[in-house]
Amino acid sequence: MILIQNITKSFGAKTVLNNISLEIPKGKSFTLIGPSGCGKSTLLRIVMGLINADTGTVKINKDEISQKNILHIRKNIGYVIQ
Repeated sequence: MILIQNITKSFGAKTVLNNISLEIPKGKSFTLIGPSGCGKSTLLRIVMGLINADTGTVKINKDEISQKNILHIRKNIGYVIQ
């Protein structure tokens, strides 16, 4: 399961994610779609641990993403950039 709770991310004065929460059940595929510039790639980069959120948490199988466990978590996630 992927649990995204209250994620906010800004770049300078521009807020690209504002208090985003989402739960993706274990074993389910998920597609994130939306217009250019709406924060899709930013959210996925946060889930993959490539960038940090300003606020909020991401948990995968109840483990909060941290620099300590990110390599293990990445081995279990498929990430396709289109």
